[in-house]
Amino acid sequence: MASRYLPPICLASAGAGWDSSSPGRGGGSLDAEDRSHAGRRNLIGICLALGRESAVELASGGRDRNHDLPRCRVQLLRALRNHVPVRTHQAQPSRWRVLVPERLVVLLALSAVVLATTYLVRWAVRRRVEAVIGGPVAPLLRRQLAKDGPTVVYFYGPHCGTCDEQRRVLNELTIEWGTKVLAFDATEQRALADSLGAVTIPTTAIIDMNGRVRRINVGFHPRSILDRQLVVVGGKATASIS
Repeated sequence: MASRYLPPICLASAGAGWDSSSPGRGGGSLDAEDRSHAGRRNLIGICLALGRESAVELASGGRDRNHDLPRCRVQLLRALRNHVPVRTHQAQPSRWRVLVPERLVVLLALSAVVLATTYLVRWAVRRRVEAVIGGPVAPLLRRQLAKDGPTVVYFYGPHCGTCDEQRRVLNELTIEWGTKVLAFDATEQRALADSLGAVTIPTTAIIDMNGRVRRINVGFHPRSILDRQLVVVGGKATASIS
């Protein structure tokens, strides 16, 4: 009984009529969307055919078995295997792996910009300081210099924690050695700060007794460095330091 209609099922489900690229289905090659719909219809048809075979086999109770049923099932399973994509062990690259090169390029570009900016700023500061070293100070400042040793000119700014640290170091010099320190707010004495190359705060400049600029320290400098600089300039306040 089953042999009379099982072969047509196999032919309809696993034959050429289920090929999504068959000319009979669309008169030629289909686009991606049509192929996707056709593939889904193929899978549904194959699964329905397999279910129908199983129902026929159960209904027959094994009494009317023949060679067409297993052969048809093999054909359907083979067609199903051809339509279902098989996963391989090769994993697709994750999103973060794809984005890593782009993020790395951005990070390297930003680092290059920061390094270039830092180098240019330091170069500009160095050129400005070199232009001031050895030159005379303004007459207004020269009248305030110490007569018997070097003078430290200190530029600070409001709300500057580093300036407070530098001020404490300079106070130690004044208390311990009597070094004269002239402190100016860089925002209020802009012209004077520019004349001594004070492009940032804190900045300290060491002026000798002749009114010439001998040292300019941009940024915070500890007591040990200031002591050595004063020894070189020849201030009596640090004459006992070896």
